[in-house]
Amino acid sequence: MSVSAVDPNNNLAPYSNFGSFIDVAAPGGDASIDRNGDGNKDGILSTFINSSGNDGYALYEGTSMAAPHVSGVAALMKAVHPNLSSAEFISSLQNGQLSTDIGSSGRDNSFGYGLIDALKSVQQAQLLAGGSATGSLLASPNRIDFGSTSNSRELSLEGIGSNPPAIVSVSESLPWLTITDLGGDNYQLTVNRSGFGDATYSGNIEFSLDNATELNIPVAMTVQTSGTISSDAGFLYVLLLDADNYDFVAQLNVDVSDGEYEYNFNNIPYGEYVVVAGSDIDNDSFICGVGESCGSYPTNDQPLRILVDGSKESLNFLASLVSNVVSNASNTDESENRPLAFQRKVQVQPINSKKF
Repeated sequence: MSVSAVDPNNNLAPYSNFGSFIDVAAPGGDASIDRNGDGNKDGILSTFINSSGNDGYALYEGTSMAAPHVSGVAALMKAVHPNLSSAEFISSLQNGQLSTDIGSSGRDNSFGYGLIDALKSVQQAQLLAGGSATGSLLASPNRIDFGSTSNSRELSLEGIGSNPPAIVSVSESLPWLTITDLGGDNYQLTVNRSGFGDATYSGNIEFSLDNATELNIPVAMTVQTSGTISSDAGFLYVLLLDADNYDFVAQLNVDVSDGEYEYNFNNIPYGEYVVVAGSDIDNDSFICGVGESCGSYPTNDQPLRILVDGSKESLNFLASLVSNVVSNASNTDESENRPLAFQRKVQVQPINSKKF
């Protein structure tokens, strides 16, 4: 297979090969621009070994990024059809069963037979193996955060593939959330913050499907009282932790200023991290215990892995009181309803003095 590379807009990448020998196209990235404004160049996240022999991840571009996408899709096809032959692969590609046609209609010298499509390819492999093709259900958006101001959002579910599962039922146990079925697998989500204290509340919407699986959509809202009273969660420790094992990386000790805490970590090595903040009222060198303030970016129970490959700004979140009150009184396993940071308290590093 000869593979050309496309940028995030599915245009032929400026560095890509092209010509009559091209069979198929795949994502190759464009490290010269950040089109979606997420603070990262639009490259392909890849593994690497640096000059010191340490492994890690980095954003790259090139047909060297595009070709492995096709290899990976072929491996997925072999997983469901171990006897897949090269002739079957080629004929399926030529028949449009492994790709999405982009560029000129039919085969062209920029994209070959189109952009490789993993779902279509696996479904074709299932058919070649004598089975039936399956489908899946996608949610848009796949995670909903109302923040502190939004009250209503729409959620749409779309079946993809030749045989996508159907929704049997939808359920949630969040007293602040109302779900209205708009028909056609579209839903209106509404939150009511009345009677809830300042905190971030989160949970899941659960869609039961007719293939005996579930689709879970994380949802969160923040209650942040407005007015003249300045919020104060006390003296806080802000910790930067390794995203894989929560090992300590860096710590800041901050006081409130006009209801806000400012933090800034400098000279952080490339990697993936989470940010956690909390108080240590009982002076046991652990934050986020019962009765202590606790928060994590963007929410307590679903901290986001932050890829640090450059400067990051506006990582704002709410630190609120941890209690043993759970969101669903009928659930006997209270730990399932508690924030992640509450289930696993985080140790802080000793300092010369503490202020409370």
